Amino acid sequence: MTTARRVVPGLVVPFLLTLVGGVPSSGAEAQSPAPTVQRIVFLGLADGDSTYYRGESVRVRVAFTRHIAVETGGGEPYVELTVGATTRRAEMVAWKLNRIDFRYVVQAGDLDGDGVSIPANGLKLNGATVTAKDDVSVAADIAHGVAEGGLSRKVDGSQARPQGPTLSAGGTSVVEGGAGAETELEFEVWLAPPATSRVTVDYADAGSGTATPGVDYAVVEGGTLTFERGDTLQTVRVKVRGDDEVEGDETVVLALSGAAGAELATSTVRGTIVDDDEAAPPAPTVQRIVFLGLADGDSTYYRGESVRVRVAFTRHIAVETGGGEPYVELTVGATTRRAEMVAWKLNRIDFRYVVQAGDLDGDGVSIPANGLKLNGATVTAKDDVSVAADIAHGVAEGGLSR
Repeated sequence: MTTARRVVPGLVVPFLLTLVGGVPSSGAEAQSPAPTVQRIVFLGLADGDSTYYRGESVRVRVAFTRHIAVETGGGEPYVELTVGATTRRAEMVAWKLNRIDFRYVVQAGDLDGDGVSIPANGLKLNGATVTAKDDVSVAADIAHGVAEGGLSRKVDGSQARPQGPTLSAGGTSVVEGGAGAETELEFEVWLAPPATSRVTVDYADAGSGTATPGVDYAVVEGGTLTFERGDTLQTVRVKVRGDDEVEGDETVVLALSGAAGAELATSTVRGTIVDDDEAAPPAPTVQRIVFLGLADGDSTYYRGESVRVRVAFTRHIAVETGGGEPYVELTVGATTRRAEMVAWKLNRIDFRYVVQAGDLDGDGVSIPANGLKLNGATVTAKDDVSVAADIAHGVAEGGLSR
């Protein structure tokens, strides 16, 4: 079976060398630095509609700055998860090199519409010890900040994963801009897997956002989104009106209802108008990397057909290609191919790869973690080109439909 390959950055472990009387020494007189938490992240994604359902696993990885040793004679470490208003434990499943992996299985009653998160210092030793691998007298510093799962990691323990086509939506954001500026919130609604017949869903302003209709954004009249056979994405665009007032971030909430032809997994979706009148906005990050449309007919791409990929960022971007053009690595069977950039607009970059003679993948084309490559190009915030985008992302599986 062909599986997607992940790209895991190599770890460089510093080696301390001192001079004693002009002769190199192994540093016996100086204690090596303690391992510290380099990052604490969620691994993979909830399947399909970005929601973990009952019985599905939320996986977490804690990576340290050096190789570690974990001693569990007195207990095993765990990571606290905030699921709605409840604290859950992700238990340790393995440790290796500089990392420890944890897992929590969603239970009946778990519910978090804003996304599971990890509080600051949520890693708990619980009687275990974590030390430097090469010097067990040096204890690791396990302090760390908050890790947000966000709207791509919602939790619904009230049911198992819905069967058949499912409609879902993710949050979005846009920088407000100054007085007279007009930007757009783009609410994307996804259908997975694509239906074989027409699917529709109604949308309207939920009225529960903090932004004022007619002042901060144009009034949403409401309407119906229609997915024809093979469609996977539709977008609702809401015009945002900029101003020079320091008012903090504001939200617009859309309600989805009346789905026909598919189950509705998301009933509301929130867009954030980021106030730029006080502090510099954050760097754009990869919100999602997805395949667009489907291979025609029997869910197979044949020679000469296009595999299309979209990378969407959390903010509007600018792409400068004077030094080269970005591309996305595709894993096709045992071969790595390149999907070349075809266009960029607003907060997204689109790529395309044309299937060649000899390409074969019975398990589905996929994109490895961090498969987006700049290749000499630069991707920055649209409104501040000094702010480089963070292009890190996880694996994107095409599956048996591709």
